[in-house]
Amino acid sequence: MRPRHLGVALFLLLSTTLAMAASDVVGIWHGSSNDGQNENPFTLTIVRDAGVLKGSIDVADNTYTLDHLVVTDEGKVTFSININGSLYTNEATLEGDTLAGTYSSPDGDGTWKATRGKPADAGSH
Repeated sequence: MRPRHLGVALFLLLSTTLAMAASDVVGIWHGSSNDGQNENPFTLTIVRDAGVLKGSIDVADNTYTLDHLVVTDEGKVTFSININGSLYTNEATLEGDTLAGTYSSPDGDGTWKATRGKPADAGSH
């Protein structure tokens, strides 16, 4: 294979791999956060809209938008949420159908874990 063709092939392979890594996070996730005293259930929804990852989180009967949602090809997921003027920054790792991570905010820090819902969940949300 010519060097130029090899470069194009590697570019296409890398682009496809990155897209697949980011798409692995798409879905509905059910989980809970823990601040050391309380456990709070939530539903995290991540979609791909026109090639851009977007998401929201439903917690305590409220829905908040995920800002600055980034997924790396290593499975690292980061995003922030503005809840009533407090910025919650989140870092997590994607492993199969599990997202697990930490959050920090002016109100305190904690951990969270979520499991990808079954495909039937998509129609019920």
